[in-house]
Amino acid sequence: NPVGILTDKRNCSFDIRVENNFISNIGYDFPSSPAVNLFRVDGLSVCRNTIEYCAYSGVSVGWNWAELDYALGEMVNIRDANIAYNRISHHMQVLRDGGAIYAVGCNCTKEHAPYFNFMHDNFAYRDSVKRTVRGFYLDGAASNWHVYNSVASGAQRPMFAQFVAEGEFTHNILVQNIYVTEGVEPENNAPERNTIYKNIYFAPTIEELLQKYPKAREIY
Repeated sequence: NPVGILTDKRNCSFDIRVENNFISNIGYDFPSSPAVNLFRVDGLSVCRNTIEYCAYSGVSVGWNWAELDYALGEMVNIRDANIAYNRISHHMQVLRDGGAIYAVGCNCTKEHAPYFNFMHDNFAYRDSVKRTVRGFYLDGAASNWHVYNSVASGAQRPMFAQFVAEGEFTHNILVQNIYVTEGVEPENNAPERNTIYKNIYFAPTIEELLQKYPKAREIY
């Protein structure tokens, strides 16, 4: 029963910590392998890691693209997550449709709107812009994330919350104080889904971005 597999609590991990690591040259033999790959997890810290030269995404977390129909607390896709103070560079060297940090799947119903997952103070850098590469990527039905104080350079979509896949929209998202070298599509800001973008700062190169915004340099 595929539905049972996805909702069985025994298929959830608890209190995972990936901290203070240096990870380099990941996935070139098997390109669909992210550097750090986590699925359903209750309690997560991915902090203070340096990740460089990945064939695919730097950090991938979550599973199941569809919206959930259970209430907060009954089941878990991603809960109590903190992904912070990571430096990710030269990600997506081989594959497409991924990012420095990628999250997928719903955490609860739309009626529960507190921000209980955090992604902040991350620095993502590529030395050239590649089509379909994201920086910070909230994919189908990702919900209840607060993303802030981060830098993304060299990604076609530096900050992206899914708005194009039918039935898989993100919701309950707050994105603020993001420093980018490419534009962020206005469709990402969707108050009707409680997906709010504010304070997105732009400069055309990473050098100009760091010079123009002291906070970006601090994150760097």
